[in-house]
Amino acid sequence: MQHIKSDTFPTRKKTEPIAYYRIASHYKFVMRQMFDCWQYPKLIVLEDDMQIAVDFFSYFEAGAKLLDDDPKLYTVSSWNDHGQACHVNDPLRLERSDFFPGLGWMLTNAVWHSLKSNWPAAYWDDWMRLSPVRQGRQTIRPEICRTYNFGEKGSSHGQYYERYLKPVKLNDVVVDWSKQDLGYLQRHRYAEEVDQKVASARLLKSSEGVHLAQGLVKMTYGSKSEYEELAAALDIIGDWKDGVPRASYEGIVKVRLSTWRDEGFSFLGGECLLVPVPDMHTEGSHGQSRSSFPVNFVYSAHKGQKRGIDKSNAA
Repeated sequence: MQHIKSDTFPTRKKTEPIAYYRIASHYKFVMRQMFDCWQYPKLIVLEDDMQIAVDFFSYFEAGAKLLDDDPKLYTVSSWNDHGQACHVNDPLRLERSDFFPGLGWMLTNAVWHSLKSNWPAAYWDDWMRLSPVRQGRQTIRPEICRTYNFGEKGSSHGQYYERYLKPVKLNDVVVDWSKQDLGYLQRHRYAEEVDQKVASARLLKSSEGVHLAQGLVKMTYGSKSEYEELAAALDIIGDWKDGVPRASYEGIVKVRLSTWRDEGFSFLGGECLLVPVPDMHTEGSHGQSRSSFPVNFVYSAHKGQKRGIDKSNAA
């Protein structure tokens, strides 16, 4: 199957790269063929500049069942935007996220049917991240990536590549995903787990020395600029799309903490949560702003309840 290349795409601006229009057109062509013409129930979308992990297909077989069981899921992705080797350690851990990462992902025929009538002329991935398009649906992603992007020079001209893409760790552990219990990813169970972690995490007043923190800690942000400062301190990508930080769940971003030693990164059990304060407008699975809650509370994802942060114990 071949999509004939065309040079006649009308761009919005004369200086705009035509590549983004060609890519969106090609994705639409492929999905129409696979879903509308041949009626496949699911599709794995994989770019040609990606290396796959040893358990790539086992992972997506398990992901297909998750998509079947949970209509609130958008996609299953093999990618973690914060999957650099210094931030990941557990090959068995999966997460729910409101951010669509792309870069090796699976969707269902039903999700395609919800997208196809408004498929964009360009920038398809950012369009899929818009809240009106996502409609509260979430993505399953791994802690350790199941794909590695070696495309240093692509349509995005190497944006983020040296700092954030090249250091990504590709999973090298053979995992039989058919034997893994993934019940914790059920919507309410996962939300309860996140609530408990946020409530029990020790609050840090400053990001200084955060990499040396022991145990579970949290830092709060009340604006996009504050989030970017915390992300810079943790050395993760600080941007977000349509109010959703990369790899976040209800605005909460989880990052493992490590230190460098001669033999590589050493993980001592430290983990940091970046948590939005209640007057911060971040879009989660409910598309709900936290601006209606008092500043000294954070949002409880699964019950919409208010939960206090005890600042007296802040480190």
